[in-house]
Amino acid sequence: MSHATTHQHAEASVADQSELHLAVEGMHCASCVARIEQALRDVPGVAEVSVSLAARSANVRLDRPVEPQILIEAVARAGYQARVADHPRESAREALLREAARWLARTVTGAVLLAIVVACLIVGRFWPSAWLSVVALGAAAVAQAYVALPFYRGALARLRQGGANMDTLVALGTTVAFLVGAWHASQQLVGTGTGSGMGHLVEQCLLLTVIAFGRWLEARATLRAGEAVEHLLALTPQTALRLDEGGEPRETSVFDLSPGDLVLVRPGDQVPVDGEVLEGQSTIQEALLTGEPVPRPVEPGATVLAGTINVDGAIVVRSKRVGAETVIYQVAHTVEDALTRKSRIERLADRISGIFVPVTLLIALMSLVGHLTLGGTGWEPALLAAGSVLLVACPCALGLATPVAVQVAAGRGAELGILLRDPSVLERSVTAVVLDKTGTLTLGKPEVTSVHAGGPVEKLLPLAGAAAAAANHPLAAAIVEYVR
Repeated sequence: MSHATTHQHAEASVADQSELHLAVEGMHCASCVARIEQALRDVPGVAEVSVSLAARSANVRLDRPVEPQILIEAVARAGYQARVADHPRESAREALLREAARWLARTVTGAVLLAIVVACLIVGRFWPSAWLSVVALGAAAVAQAYVALPFYRGALARLRQGGANMDTLVALGTTVAFLVGAWHASQQLVGTGTGSGMGHLVEQCLLLTVIAFGRWLEARATLRAGEAVEHLLALTPQTALRLDEGGEPRETSVFDLSPGDLVLVRPGDQVPVDGEVLEGQSTIQEALLTGEPVPRPVEPGATVLAGTINVDGAIVVRSKRVGAETVIYQVAHTVEDALTRKSRIERLADRISGIFVPVTLLIALMSLVGHLTLGGTGWEPALLAAGSVLLVACPCALGLATPVAVQVAAGRGAELGILLRDPSVLERSVTAVVLDKTGTLTLGKPEVTSVHAGGPVEKLLPLAGAAAAAANHPLAAAIVEYVR
């Protein structure tokens, strides 16, 4: 079955599935996660939902068949876009690349507009001019219309659901700063004010630029963390030499192979499938999966795994598991699954973030009313005080940093050969390390540490190096390296 056919089958029905993966776009904070999880839980037939902000995915466990389109529509009603994925991180890199590019463009635009506003205010102190106010106001308006657009969209989507999120705080806070600055600019234009309050336009542009820059950093951090999984998958060959009925090898995609196909693996090639050796003898380098530096001899009847390297002899392998069913893909899936699960601290952050935004809005409202009624300071200081509360709270490091930290830790662990079955292990103190029955800890390659010879070593080494140079066995490579 081809990869495309598999994907179409996944979208067609989940009658034989108890688990479904969705790729989700548009999430930015823990409030988004909580909203999507609640929307999916409300669908009849959904038993459990786990949404990962870092992986931009949702893992849905079902207790009865549910059409994928129903789940996609539920996510759409919550204000986000979703599609069926074969595994949690399918196309996540492409989506994150697009997201990072958009935030980078908004960051650069915001920085340029911020520089224009600052330049206008500085020049205006020495050469006051109404035209400088017009330019500064225009630059701030462009920033509010373009850089703040994603925040307005997110806030409106949440408002339609009868709630608020982090985008609401950003949109309200920067809008307040822009309106106050625009009011002072208009006063200067009509000659009734000095425009001293236009500094709020600087605050507005600065905050939009900084927050957009933070969103870009978030997307880049998530991309780097996901590279470990992609590296694992890249270690498997994409093509194989399948033997036809006449015994002739023909190159084909590994996704077009089926269990029972015969595959020719030449010396130096990677094994493309999990299977059994039918013909030939060789040695297989399995350091990728086992860490053992010395290749394992194989002969007819031996088992070989995808991603390992055939060292020195041609073999014919009957495939048993192909494509996503191979061990190397299952290893990658283990890392993916860890990225979609929530640690204890993530679940705590989600619960806190769920009430964080409403509480922040309430405090801002209390600040506004308090300044107007008790402080007697007038509408402008009161509005600025309320806006300050919103702006200080809007980045929400609690809901953003926690999932990204787990994502980076899991990805870095995979790069070092440490696979996490559950991210909760990151919260525990390691007091003991338990090895398997072999107790083998290696660097993944052999190394010559000493030489014992019956004759002069200086005469033996050149001969040993010359003999080993023509071989591609890891032990031969170790001898050549030592001789050098």
